[in-house]
Amino acid sequence: MILFTLRMLHAMARGALTTQSSARAAVRHRNRLWPMDVDIFMHMNNAQYVRVAELARWEIFSNSGFMRPALQNKWMFLVAEQNVRYMRPIAPFQTYVLRTQFRQEDDKWLFYRHTFENERGDREFCVVDVKAVVKEPSGRTVRPSELGGACSWTREHLESSDNARKNG
Repeated sequence: MILFTLRMLHAMARGALTTQSSARAAVRHRNRLWPMDVDIFMHMNNAQYVRVAELARWEIFSNSGFMRPALQNKWMFLVAEQNVRYMRPIAPFQTYVLRTQFRQEDDKWLFYRHTFENERGDREFCVVDVKAVVKEPSGRTVRPSELGGACSWTREHLESSDNARKNG
């Protein structure tokens, strides 16, 4: 737990210190599989994929400028559903790229797709699809349309999602 907390703080700091990414673009993180993340079968532990995906969401959360309004409003980002598809193992010390795409399809759920792939992007190791929701401390759902006023990243993403739904 301590190691994950340190990694989460590192991801949030890295997000806060990097240039804000476009809401329309996939976010790419280059990583290496360290021995502490390997299971007895000498490949990435299945739970580690979900942890690394969560760290990517923390970094995006920090990078997007959404951290301050979320803390001020005490919003909770809750994962409601995860679907993990494993294709190929990642070996110890192997580098991989985690590509994260964010999309919003309706006015309740937020969707993330985390794709673990090789550096060239032509071989997938794993895909993690996440369905999340934002809640207030009272339990009320904060609709994505309400999040648009929180920061420009969210507003840009909501506008691009609306245009995609109208044109698609």
